[in-house]
Amino acid sequence: MDPFTGSRSWRSLYPSCCIPDKKGKVRAIWDRLRSLLSPSFAGLLMKLVLIYAVAILIPGTALFLSFNVLFGIQSTPETLLAVFGAHVISWTLGFVTIGAPGGIGVRESVLLLLLSGTLGEGHVLVAALFLRIISILADVSVFLIVRLHDMISKDKLEGK
Repeated sequence: MDPFTGSRSWRSLYPSCCIPDKKGKVRAIWDRLRSLLSPSFAGLLMKLVLIYAVAILIPGTALFLSFNVLFGIQSTPETLLAVFGAHVISWTLGFVTIGAPGGIGVRESVLLLLLSGTLGEGHVLVAALFLRIISILADVSVFLIVRLHDMISKDKLEGK
């Protein structure tokens, strides 16, 4: 039951942690949370999930191809799942590790731990370093492209 209106609906399911001391304040917070459930927000969320999926698949594909091209490791569904799964886990752990900018060292260690038994320790280490170098080059490239775009835009605004 909604403590403010007395009605019974799904909208009255307030978080149990919200004990209203000021009805207006809690009501405003709940209305803001309800707005996040709108169809436009759901569409935006789906777009962001798709962008993140692509952002994870591209380096995962580079890692998988590095095993095939550099070392001639056979492409099997098991290898594909192992490499992509290890990449997702290592990227996530590198992302959430405090004190490791860009997950440096963490991603490589997790990849080594997860894949060395299957693909060989030396192969995994070289592929992980190859992926790190590609990642750094991609970051620098994007930075330079954005910087160049900013300089061109600034020149256009100033009329040069």
